[in-house]
Amino acid sequence: FRVGSCYDYMMFDPVNHKVNKIIQQPLILMDVALFEMASKIFNNDDKYDYMRREALKVKEICHFYKGDFVLLWHNNQLSKKEQKNLYLELIK
Repeated sequence: FRVGSCYDYMMFDPVNHKVNKIIQQPLILMDVALFEMASKIFNNDDKYDYMRREALKVKEICHFYKGDFVLLWHNNQLSKKEQKNLYLELIK
């Protein structure tokens, strides 16, 4: 929740001090941030259980508030079976 919201919003032009017609969909979760956070805590496969729990919590919060769960997942983060399984679970 970088901008503190899971809802689309109109972008603001700070130079001209007006709202643009561009709609921003805020990024909620990024794979690299999730892996980085888990790697600082765990050194083994327990990190995938932790990442799964934390990611699903965030997804549930978005759905509870009827917001959008916008996920950024880089294709190079699909090389391990655990990464792919987590990704597939999150996009359900």
